[in-house]
Amino acid sequence: MKLSALSKITTLALAVALVACNENDHDQPAVVAPASLTVSVSLGKVTKGGAIELKNAETDAQIGKLAIVNGSATFSVPKTIKAVEAVVTLAAGDKYFDEALNAEVVVPAGGVVLRAVSLFNGTLSQMAVTPLSEAAVSYAKTRVNGTKSTTNITQANQKVADYFAVNDVLTAPVLLGSMTDYQTMLKPNDEASKRALLILALVRNAHAKLQPLCAGQADQAVCLATPALQLSNALSSDFADGQVDHKKQTESFTARQKLYSTDRTALQNELNAILSNLANEFVLDGITLPQSVLTAINGSQVQFVTNDGSNITQPNALCGLEKTLATTDLAQFAKTYDVTIRKDVGAELPFNVKNTQFVLQTTGSTQLDGVTAQVSAVCEHRNSQQQADGLVTYLNKKTTLEQAATITFFNDGRVQGDDYTTTQGIQTFDNSTGITPNTSSLVDVEVTGAAAERLTSDNLESFLNSDGLLVLDVNGRVLIRFNNGIISQVQFVKEGKIWRMSCEGSSCANISLNTQTNVVTLNNLVITADESTGATATVSLSGSIAYANPSGSASLSGLSTIQTVSVDVKQGIGVNMELAFRTNPAAGQMREQIKVSYNNDTGALLQLLYIKQNDDDTQHLEYGCDGIACMNVQFNSQTRSLALNGTSLPLLSNVGVTNAPVSLTFTGAFGKN
Repeated sequence: MKLSALSKITTLALAVALVACNENDHDQPAVVAPASLTVSVSLGKVTKGGAIELKNAETDAQIGKLAIVNGSATFSVPKTIKAVEAVVTLAAGDKYFDEALNAEVVVPAGGVVLRAVSLFNGTLSQMAVTPLSEAAVSYAKTRVNGTKSTTNITQANQKVADYFAVNDVLTAPVLLGSMTDYQTMLKPNDEASKRALLILALVRNAHAKLQPLCAGQADQAVCLATPALQLSNALSSDFADGQVDHKKQTESFTARQKLYSTDRTALQNELNAILSNLANEFVLDGITLPQSVLTAINGSQVQFVTNDGSNITQPNALCGLEKTLATTDLAQFAKTYDVTIRKDVGAELPFNVKNTQFVLQTTGSTQLDGVTAQVSAVCEHRNSQQQADGLVTYLNKKTTLEQAATITFFNDGRVQGDDYTTTQGIQTFDNSTGITPNTSSLVDVEVTGAAAERLTSDNLESFLNSDGLLVLDVNGRVLIRFNNGIISQVQFVKEGKIWRMSCEGSSCANISLNTQTNVVTLNNLVITADESTGATATVSLSGSIAYANPSGSASLSGLSTIQTVSVDVKQGIGVNMELAFRTNPAAGQMREQIKVSYNNDTGALLQLLYIKQNDDDTQHLEYGCDGIACMNVQFNSQTRSLALNGTSLPLLSNVGVTNAPVSLTFTGAFGKN
């Protein structure tokens, strides 16, 4: 049968329609080509081995894992993914170019992990994994939902970028993998070159800080072998809580982890000094840089310190390495303080001159006992643990030593300063007026009567020896004799004059001893003068004293035994307390002591040190651990006792001692009741 032309056309149209209908039967979407994402790695440049795993940051599902080739790897990524995390793994034996050493470095045992995380949304084509990106991931991971939250990712990357005054932590740097790369790859006005030079400066600065810490140590070679890796680890730990303070959460860094200044002015100056001297260092290394590279280096000076985001706060010379602040930062401290002016006489402790008022205005005007001064500079103040705890001001008045008078305002409400109202000797003031005895204080004893002063934990320590003699302050200010746990005598000594009493019957009813907490409490205890010493009338003592028992011993690696004969208890800045269990050495032997630092508010162990030294300190060994790194240690802050059960302490410093072990192991107990 023949089909007409119309029939043929109709049949063909029907067939096409059926095919089309069949193709759309399941509503399949059009295929979208994946995006291409190149991940670059820089410690400097990875020169051998290593792999990059790319993951969906929201689900942790692997997108791909590739070997590092010429410092990077390129992935195909579905455009539907919202965020990606790159995890770089370098195994022991892999290599990278360390820009502090200008040499290819072998990755040590344990390997290396570096990370970066970023929003994706199909538009990201380049991302860098560097010490900066690792710091950002470390911070993001500690927040609720970690890197599964796009908000956390954005905020973490921006936090690190803001700290180092860069636009983006994920900008890929020029990958420097050899000495000649400096000559050929760095370019002026180039963001990749600027990022490479920033990382280079950070790494070289870390190496400079390591050198004096490692010099002469048994592990010197290992200590100095991987400065770029050590810097990255330090930044990652420090940024974990969002605070750059040489701490991993609450755990303080060891000296070898402090590879940069936490003050941004100081860090800025350190890095710029390294960049300024880079060309000269290359000349010493036999490298001549072309003018284009010199231009790139000169244009890469960092600028961290900002005031309002645009104006640079010029560092004030009076602040030294501490951050220079604005007068407006005084606002939170502007008020009237009731203070005590004290007189300092040489090395003696201060005694009260008068109680008066100190006033601070937000304008920077101060008034002490009616005398006015003006603030010349405002600087950040840091405590002995390098934590910012307030600010210090320099005034347009001088002390009797012809130095600018200073007033320090602490975040906890304390104020301390130079008395600029007098030219009669050295006087200071503080707001301790009205302080009452506190049984939790280390030392807080008020002396009134023929001699008057307050002995506080800020300037005293308690010392107890195995003979039962408790001494406040190393100059023998207050002495209390124990006899089988019972107080038998109390003395107060000042300028060679002695007031004393024997505790018999009811005569010492106003002094009590708590052997559970190791606290002596004095409640208006009146003691009489030993007139043969020049003392007259009576004095009364009120307050409390904490102490620790000197009992106990420890075996040192099975070689010797440390028998405690005395223990110091003292308080440093803030709430940090310190115990020092020590021995009396035989003639010609080195002194030994175990020092324990802890937080007096929480009871948390901060640091454990073993120190061995001779009389003139020409031989000095120090072993120690920090916080949770102190393994097999039982510490009781209430009884101030310490138990060691195979505790291993690594060597921290060595002066004048040959063949010192790299670690020592201790077993024993100190301060047990």
